[in-house]
Amino acid sequence: MFGIAKALGWISGNRHWLTLLAVAAAAAFLFVRGETFRMDRDRIASTADGICAAAGSGFQPEGVAKSDRGKACRKAVERLAAFERETRSESARVLSEVNRERETKTQADIARASSNAQAARDAQILMEKADGKIANDDRVDGGWFDAFNRAAGLRPPR
Repeated sequence: MFGIAKALGWISGNRHWLTLLAVAAAAAFLFVRGETFRMDRDRIASTADGICAAAGSGFQPEGVAKSDRGKACRKAVERLAAFERETRSESARVLSEVNRERETKTQADIARASSNAQAARDAQILMEKADGKIANDDRVDGGWFDAFNRAAGLRPPR
């Protein structure tokens, strides 16, 4: 008990110094907070200036009221964002169209290759038949040459 009473007596005797110390601590706290806020504000302003410069505008162009700062920059950024959206949309549309064209060409190529393969098989069968018709003296006629040319991929004469 004696220690508490003595401490309370000392506090009441030095109350004006303790009040001054509390006020100084509060002022120091507010000063530090204010500096933190200023640093944050400056960092945000620097970032805004960089973004606005990249967008082709200023955060606070000359001749603009302080209450209107950032509006021109926001419009520039919105225009750029709209341009990017439109560009991506158009790119996707063009890419889709190109893919459809490529798929159509691929299907046509597959059909053509199938047709060519069938024609080659038919020509081979025709050549086999023409070979089967060759007489014992190994003389061939025009039909054999037509089959031979067809098997070789040549067109018949017109």
